Amino acid sequence: MRSKIAMAAIFTLKQVSHQRQGQQVVEQFSHTFEAGCSHAIIGPNGAGKTSLLRLLALLEKPGQGQLFFRDLDITSLWPQCLALRRRLGFLQQNPLLFQGTVWDNLAMGLKYRGFPRRQRRQRQEEVLAAFGLTPLARRQAASLSGGETQKVALARIMAFNPEVLLLDEPTANLDPYATFEFERLIADIPQQQGKTIILVTHDLGQAQRLSQRLLFLHRGRLVESGPTGLLLRQPEDNLTRQFLNRGLMV
Repeated sequence: MRSKIAMAAIFTLKQVSHQRQGQQVVEQFSHTFEAGCSHAIIGPNGAGKTSLLRLLALLEKPGQGQLFFRDLDITSLWPQCLALRRRLGFLQQNPLLFQGTVWDNLAMGLKYRGFPRRQRRQRQEEVLAAFGLTPLARRQAASLSGGETQKVALARIMAFNPEVLLLDEPTANLDPYATFEFERLIADIPQQQGKTIILVTHDLGQAQRLSQRLLFLHRGRLVESGPTGLLLRQPEDNLTRQFLNRGLMV
């Protein structure tokens, strides 16, 4: 692993291992995710990328090891971590919207988080404007395109101002234009709001465009990490080189 200057940590994992349905999906994983930084996680199918993201989203408890959110040991606090989970935003590849309009979806998300009615309305209007969704406010969610659905799902998350945004292959099902529009929104978030982004992607170009730091996983293990541009140009590990050259698929 390349050396780097120590910065404030948002997540710290120490020898984390995890199984699902008897299969080892994360193995002896140790890493520090820097706060206020954009991170991308790459690797072949079955590398454990989504499993790692679910651990970071506090949706599953690690089977072994320690997971810290800032200075809090999540593994010792589990399952009393709902308040911490509400400080995170997790966008899946195929998000589900509530029945009703785009406006209703933003309102419902804020209502679940306990925002007062007046504050909800103000926040809804701010987020609609920020994400270019004001013209769609009264549209039924069921009538939206894939790109519009993904933007609404992202806006619904950002409405409650999470500290960390976790993205699981968010543009995998979008056309090139919708992907461009979505990436533009994501790229603005760390610079404008100082938030931490952790992105799982199969698209190396997307990883280069959206992340400052890159992690390469293989069979549940962290093989290599470092500044995105440097790791893509000069990987130190042979497995990383094979993957970047498209020779490593499993």
